[in-house]
Amino acid sequence: MGDCCMDEMGVFNVLAPLGMSYRRSDDSGRMEIVIADLDAFSWMGQVERFFKYLEVSELPVIEYANNGSGMGWLLPKPRQFFEYVLNLVRTAPRYIAKHFPYHEFSPNVEIFLRLLKGRERLTDVLSAFGGQLFGEEAIVLCDELNAFVFDCWLIVRCPDYEKSLKKTKRAAELNFRSLVKYEARLFNKYSRLAVVRVDLFYRRPKDFQKIGDGVDPDILTKDRDAFFRSLNGDGRFENLVGYAWKIEHGAEKGFHIHCIFFFDGSKVREDITYGRLCGEKWIEITHERGDYWNCNAHKE
Repeated sequence: MGDCCMDEMGVFNVLAPLGMSYRRSDDSGRMEIVIADLDAFSWMGQVERFFKYLEVSELPVIEYANNGSGMGWLLPKPRQFFEYVLNLVRTAPRYIAKHFPYHEFSPNVEIFLRLLKGRERLTDVLSAFGGQLFGEEAIVLCDELNAFVFDCWLIVRCPDYEKSLKKTKRAAELNFRSLVKYEARLFNKYSRLAVVRVDLFYRRPKDFQKIGDGVDPDILTKDRDAFFRSLNGDGRFENLVGYAWKIEHGAEKGFHIHCIFFFDGSKVREDITYGRLCGEKWIEITHERGDYWNCNAHKE
């Protein structure tokens, strides 16, 4: 293979449809494996593109014909669209329901999963599909894929479809604007701010399968509330003037919290130190079950 200039996203786009992960080396030369989180992200991006295609297209139909050899082999047309849809419906259960059980997804992904779940015959055929387009099984597969595409195509043309997309987008924009306004008020009130970014998560249990295994959402909520309450009564954080947080759940890291802390910059200058103090406070509150990543200590 000759020289190839492909960025990381390009690698994901190539490998994720194949259900693959890949190895890469970090700056220190250590190898790490990129797996389900980003594979799933790539899959969801393909679902979004699938629905955008249906929005601007006439009903796409997967046609098939015997290859003329008398052996019963099928030639689906258009082949590229057939393989695209086939990959989406085969990959969905593996990367989404299994690894992201707590998430609410975009309307298009939710619709895709709901319609797929309603087509049990398609999932049955897929589970038995050996990858060869041959005989009655292949005909049933093509027919079921066509029926599934038709279901999706009808949804796209429903008046409520566009409303659901706008509602989700509006909610995200409101959250973003709310955070920006909050930050603007802080910057207007204080001549200088020290901004500290810290990620809070949980340590690996001794019998861990992946980071964050065994952490219940209720435990996370209690730990989060206790953590932020504790900052108010701790003299080390007397110059803390605001904060924002967001909970996420990843296939590898489990539940974790992305935090931004705003300190009065006229009184606080050692941002790395305060990032460490926030992380240590989290470890204390979680009785050493927690851990943290001090982003300010790794500004690059």
